[in-house]
Amino acid sequence: MADSHAGLSSEAEQLKDDLSTSRKSLYILDVEASHWRSLASKAVVEFPETWSDQCDDGQGDRTRLGWWRDGRCEVEIGVGTEEWKMATSKLKESLPHAELLSLKRIEDRLLWRRYWNKRHDIQLKQATGGGGPRGGERG
Repeated sequence: MADSHAGLSSEAEQLKDDLSTSRKSLYILDVEASHWRSLASKAVVEFPETWSDQCDDGQGDRTRLGWWRDGRCEVEIGVGTEEWKMATSKLKESLPHAELLSLKRIEDRLLWRRYWNKRHDIQLKQATGGGGPRGGERG
């Protein structure tokens, strides 16, 4: 009978140690999650400088999905602008006798946000040695 009590006591001590280790691990994970949430909340999507004011007029509520989803427009690119010159140059590389008659750019806030977030994730992973919010292996 004494052996069974000693065995139970040993198991109880092991379970107590396991519970303590698990609590420490959960605490560490909670601190890390809090850190990543803080970084994510500070990450403000920046639109390209060439985009029109409709994309970020400063009046929109960026917390609403509708603001992101409704932010699509087609923008006419003016003749002689840097974008026009670049497009003309690329066109001439493959079609030397072609003439660019008009050029439009699609601005899509939601699509840009998805791209920006992916790019931001990659930069975080590179900066932290692969231990970003979704990455990194735990030992």
